[in-house]
Amino acid sequence: MSDDQLLRVKDVAAIMQCCQRQIWRLVELGKLPGPFRPSPRMPRWRRIDIEKYIESLAKKN
Repeated sequence: MSDDQLLRVKDVAAIMQCCQRQIWRLVELGKLPGPFRPSPRMPRWRRIDIEKYIESLAKKN
């Protein structure tokens, strides 16, 4: 898959194996990079940002 692929919250939750609400909690806490919004009701994350976040978690452990 391409690094510049855009992911919906549903996709991010599936990658991180958690619920969608947990994704929004992590964003609110500043732990997960927030999405950008190509339109007001269309939050999207770049796959590379999510992969970097997961790698940072692995390095902490």
